[in-house]
Amino acid sequence: MHKKTLLLTAMLIASCPLLFGQPGNGNGNGDKGPSATLVFSPATMPDGRYGSSYKNLTLDVSGGKAPYSFSLSGGALPPGMSLSANGVFSGAPQAAGSYSFTVSVTDHSKNPLSGSQKYSLVIDPAVAQVTANAATKTAGAPDPVFTYAVGGLLNGDNSGILKGNLSRTPGESVGIYPISKGNLSAGGNYTIAYTGNFFTIVQGSGSGNGSGTEGNPPPGNLVFSTTSVPDGQYGSSYGNSTLKVSGGSSPYSFSVAAGDLPPGISLSTGGVFSGVPKTAGSYSFTVSVTDHSKTPLSASQNYTLIIDPAALTVSANNTGMTYGGTVPSLTVSYNGLVNGDKASGLTTPAIATTTATSSSATGAYSILASGAADPNYSFTYKPGTLTISPATLTVSANAVTKVFGAPDPSLTYTANGFANGDGTNLFTGNLSRSPGENVGKYSISRGSLSAGGNYSIGFTGNYLTITKASQQITWTQNLLVGCQSASQLQLNATASSGLPVSYSVSDASVASVSGNILTLLQPGTTVITANQGGNSEYPPATAVSDTLVYQPVSLIDQHWSDVLFFDNSSGDFAGWQWYKNGQAVPGATDPFYSDTPALNGQYYVIATNKGGQKIESCTMTITGGAAIQGGIKVFPNPANAGGLITITSNYSNPALKGAVLQVVDVNGKIRQQLTVVKSTSQVTMPSDAGIYIVNLLLAGGQKASTNVLVIN
Repeated sequence: MHKKTLLLTAMLIASCPLLFGQPGNGNGNGDKGPSATLVFSPATMPDGRYGSSYKNLTLDVSGGKAPYSFSLSGGALPPGMSLSANGVFSGAPQAAGSYSFTVSVTDHSKNPLSGSQKYSLVIDPAVAQVTANAATKTAGAPDPVFTYAVGGLLNGDNSGILKGNLSRTPGESVGIYPISKGNLSAGGNYTIAYTGNFFTIVQGSGSGNGSGTEGNPPPGNLVFSTTSVPDGQYGSSYGNSTLKVSGGSSPYSFSVAAGDLPPGISLSTGGVFSGVPKTAGSYSFTVSVTDHSKTPLSASQNYTLIIDPAALTVSANNTGMTYGGTVPSLTVSYNGLVNGDKASGLTTPAIATTTATSSSATGAYSILASGAADPNYSFTYKPGTLTISPATLTVSANAVTKVFGAPDPSLTYTANGFANGDGTNLFTGNLSRSPGENVGKYSISRGSLSAGGNYSIGFTGNYLTITKASQQITWTQNLLVGCQSASQLQLNATASSGLPVSYSVSDASVASVSGNILTLLQPGTTVITANQGGNSEYPPATAVSDTLVYQPVSLIDQHWSDVLFFDNSSGDFAGWQWYKNGQAVPGATDPFYSDTPALNGQYYVIATNKGGQKIESCTMTITGGAAIQGGIKVFPNPANAGGLITITSNYSNPALKGAVLQVVDVNGKIRQQLTVVKSTSQVTMPSDAGIYIVNLLLAGGQKASTNVLVIN
């Protein structure tokens, strides 16, 4: 007897765990850490059968986010079968055999996860039912071709798929010979379930070799037509196999003459085997039969009845653990126990093993069942899956501080919960913080920080605090002004923060300020203060002050080659100190200064007004012997009261453009004024005798003066 046991083996790649996911910001099913595991279910596929519709097996996946999209990414399905995008296998296989292929899956996360699973699918052959036709020949004639009827063919197959021939028991004597399967085969898509028949050799007419009717056993012979009995299976009801004989007269009476039937199987006197086998094995016995003739005939037949072991499926149970933890106890479950058997009653129970250890990385590892033994069972093993989930690291961000405007410091953290000797060298990526550069607090988040697939991160945030930055005012401007004939000055103090600087003036009679423009009002000195009051990012800066010295234009004038005069026509000044080449000239304290034999050098005077304020004049550079530039002359002088005088101005016409010529009495009252001034001009003097001052005021702010005596 030939017995084929088909075993479906799921091919899980334990060395390549199905780990997927993206660091960061999640796996499509919420923020579960840097990776996720997609686990296929079932991990193995049941057998199919040639030409029969497959049972619409549907794949499922745990982990990630439904719906899932399935596709074939390697190998090939059996011809006639297909895999839908939602994971349903369907179709009728067109060829028997073993097929290996890979199924890939993608989930519906925002950042899709993907995975794959290798499968083996066994397509069992269909069963071709071959029934031999009875055949007869006359003794001495050649054997006919033994024919048969075929049933159970699928997919449009016909008897042409059968190859080989039936055969019969050898012999040429008149009698009955069983017809056997011989070398008949149906190809790889079928196994043959064979039902035999008999070949009868009869005596030919006139041969004188006995008597009988063609196609029947010779008179006086009782022959078993059933020469073999089909296998049974442990724990399954035997198929009521009935023995048949030919010859003699019915009814027939059967009994076991020798040997033993399988426990649980009995033979009725009518030749029917029945019952449920209690023990697997091979049992040989002899059955005797007697007929109902007046003179009973008897015969006997030896049989072997094989009770096949029941098919018992042992499945390794799925389980899980955390990375770095203890491998849990591995268990199995049984499907197919019969006769009230318990797993504990097996000769040798199955064990479950896995390659995973406490130091194995996260992922899916095969659990293999093996080692079971019992004479009453044949074992098929299905693997399970040990899923190692990430361990949890506790990561706490450290609080950090920086000054406004400075670069961010490194965002640091502490971590606890490592396993298997791991450390912070596993980390990749960095913490991040909320954007912004203003003074304030900014939350620190996990950012792209990842510890790899073996860990998920439990994160506790903190804050980056930005504090106000200090600022300083820089101001190096020269505030000695007035000699350039300008009435305004742009102040240029700057703050290191870049914020605008404001200004204040201690003596508003000398100058005023608007924004950064300083307007000169009258000669004198005053303190200018630069301020920056700060804002939300900077505290106030320390104020910086400087002294403005406003030098009046043309307070001194050269009259001769050796004399300088100070213009005190206003009568405001009461003291003088003359300087030559930057040095005070001892005793030079009059409103005029002379140098012998001639002026030659740089000269200025510091005059003190009646209020005690000191005013520095512009510096005059004089080259000895050079022609005197500028100034005015009056002729005649003295002049008659009410008479004409001629005023000669020692300036070019362009310099006189916009100039004003005034005659002023000693009380400061303007008695005459010309607004069109030429190099030579005439004016009428007042009718009152006295001393008068003639002033030439140039448009650039320069001033030249001389005194005129008016007499009656």
